[in-house]
Amino acid sequence: MRIMTVPVLVIASFVQILAAAPRSQETSLDAEWQRFGRGPRPEAGYSAELADGLGATLWKNAKSHQSLAEAYGSVARQFGIGRETAADLVEATLVTLTFSEDDSETKPPAELERAASALWRAYQREPNAGIVLQQAGWMLFEFGRNPAQEHRLLEELKRSTDSAPLVARIAWLGVCDDDTRRAAVTIALNHRGDQPALLIAASGLGDDDPCVAAAWARESLNVAGLLPRPDAAFLAAARNRLFAGLLRAGMFREAIDLLATIPSDQLDAAVGAGATRTHGTFAGLDYEVVVTPVRAAAASAAFLLGERELARQLTARVTHGPAPKDGDLEKERERVELARLAIDQLSNEAPSDPFDILERAIVGEDSWIDQRLLPGTLLFAKLARASGYPEIARDLLASEERYPAKQDSPPARIAAQVAACRVRAGLSGDDVARELSAESTASAAGDPGTALIEGRLKSEPTNVFSEKPLPDRVRPWEPSDAERDKLEASFGKWKRPGFWPVRVEIQGTIVIAVGLSQDYDPAGEVSGGGYWIARSKDAGKTWSRALYTGLRPMQPYVIRSFSHLPLVSGDHLHIEADIRELDTTKITFPPIARSFKRERSGFFLDVAWVDLERDSDADGLTDLAEERLMTDPHAADSDGDGIPDGADPLPHVRASGLSSARAQAIASVLSDASDKSARPIFTGDPGGQGPATPGIEDMRLEPAPLTSEATMFLVADRQGFAGLSLGRRIIVLTAAESELAQTRFGAHYPGTFKLYIDHAGTRGVAIWNESWRGMTLQLRKQNGAWRSTTVSSWIT
Repeated sequence: MRIMTVPVLVIASFVQILAAAPRSQETSLDAEWQRFGRGPRPEAGYSAELADGLGATLWKNAKSHQSLAEAYGSVARQFGIGRETAADLVEATLVTLTFSEDDSETKPPAELERAASALWRAYQREPNAGIVLQQAGWMLFEFGRNPAQEHRLLEELKRSTDSAPLVARIAWLGVCDDDTRRAAVTIALNHRGDQPALLIAASGLGDDDPCVAAAWARESLNVAGLLPRPDAAFLAAARNRLFAGLLRAGMFREAIDLLATIPSDQLDAAVGAGATRTHGTFAGLDYEVVVTPVRAAAASAAFLLGERELARQLTARVTHGPAPKDGDLEKERERVELARLAIDQLSNEAPSDPFDILERAIVGEDSWIDQRLLPGTLLFAKLARASGYPEIARDLLASEERYPAKQDSPPARIAAQVAACRVRAGLSGDDVARELSAESTASAAGDPGTALIEGRLKSEPTNVFSEKPLPDRVRPWEPSDAERDKLEASFGKWKRPGFWPVRVEIQGTIVIAVGLSQDYDPAGEVSGGGYWIARSKDAGKTWSRALYTGLRPMQPYVIRSFSHLPLVSGDHLHIEADIRELDTTKITFPPIARSFKRERSGFFLDVAWVDLERDSDADGLTDLAEERLMTDPHAADSDGDGIPDGADPLPHVRASGLSSARAQAIASVLSDASDKSARPIFTGDPGGQGPATPGIEDMRLEPAPLTSEATMFLVADRQGFAGLSLGRRIIVLTAAESELAQTRFGAHYPGTFKLYIDHAGTRGVAIWNESWRGMTLQLRKQNGAWRSTTVSSWIT
């Protein structure tokens, strides 16, 4: 993004000059500066730090004690614009400076509107004036992502007689959101459809659809080639965009054929071997193109098409060339080298176990698993499968961004190109995908957990709670600040590690606590997990085993912490609650932000103790717990391995007396990855009540001794866990099962776990991801024990 900046010290002095009604044109600009400034004027030396253009000019005018009228004339002369346009630009600039440091949510609407009105008056008078375009770009950046102002921008562009110059500048600067820029480019193309800069901007904004991106890039090349003086840098960048789009869409043959049309002295630029950004002015309009390094992908595509000599040529040019200085190009050089090694292996020119090559590709800073360019992923998937590592091949293909599910109708100009591309998109490599899918299906057929988990997730939910209106004498209680402080202080007495009370009632020596725990509900930073109920008969000295309720915050209920309704009623519980149903499609991280589909209060949930305690098969897990853990409530041993579900550390994996090298490696990694010192930190309310949840400032996830049911949920290969014993329950799901669990139980963020072991059983790579933190580990077996080294890690 290219933006103009004004230093903080200058802004602090040069603000609110025109925040009030405009003063007389004879008023001193310097006096206005001092009258409305928030701080001391900057010294003369700071003027060099101002952005080029109007800001620097106005500072000089203020220093020379000009009046506003003189400043208007000075601006008009310097930039070659009319006096009225100059007056509007001065007003727009100075008013914008009054809020340029404010967050977008706090910008004053009246001042925003005043600045925008002045800007658009100037623009409609002189839409092609350089200083107008420059100030418009800067002001749109200062406005922030403001839907009202972006809507107005589009309306002003429609009114303009020539919107192309401003739209090109907006695309170059990267201001406004993508949808607004797409709409703006469409408007400008209606005015000047023969502008290469606009066409390449449309290609950049079509990056989420490779067929659209490629089609616009092809259009820009066609138009640019007709101009009398084509820009070589622009042509190379446009070829790069077309080439990258074709490769992403799986159109390898078209991409390789394109290479044959490029002169040899221009090939490096086309495959992104130079700068990672190209910018300039072509046919009178600004442009900037993000260049994608695609040499490694091109070599991979050539090899997959059987053109081995071309593949070798593409890898040799970089392998033996000078080392690049740019970081992105250095990473591409590493990818090219890996592609060369993979090609040599598949050509039987270096026959050996290629695990070290696959390991480098997986653990690299920009691993092939994360690449959006399809050929490289398919090349390494082919190598992995041919070398006896189908799990690596399967994960590479599963993680690849094939083609977007959402396919908007393209403009008529490129509709035929896009339609043809979409028919063929992603077909390359489907033979490999089909073979791997067949192997995966055969493996799943021998997994006893598959049918059990799928059946439980698709069964009717168990509901032991009935919703009833509050009695007439009881109303939802909103305590005063003093009452809240007293109640929150009393809650602190009943806190336990990982169990956070949200409602406590004391009747003599009997204490009933309703609390949150993530023992069964891996909700990450979205909520505290699920609601549990604990009971003590000796004033909290000892507690009975906590009971899982099957309720989760905001799915749709939120249990109220403060209530006048007695919690215990004979052998029933009456739990006052609200409905605050979470919209799981609008969760953002971090910090956590949530919105709700519906909200309602004035009722309670009635449940019998016996329904919470019911354990139909006497296996140590209540029926409600078995529903959440996806085990069979009517079979004490769901996986048939002789261990009751309540005691089984892997209730969906049959126990094995043998501990494989893979199981030992898994145990080592999980021991490291489940470090108790690292837990999600709530920046919001884990119970969904807003300020009504007490004591959230010190709530962190830890195993809950009160429940003793700490359970790890993983997305991984279930059969690899046979023979594993880690001292805690582990629920292993496939990716498809995890998606079903998300639908069934709401916010559900199990860890994902991938482990790859070489054929000798002495080297490995593990990738661990918990949605809020993750790590990549390198494994080596030494003296019969696995040792892990963290290669990289991240945390939100």
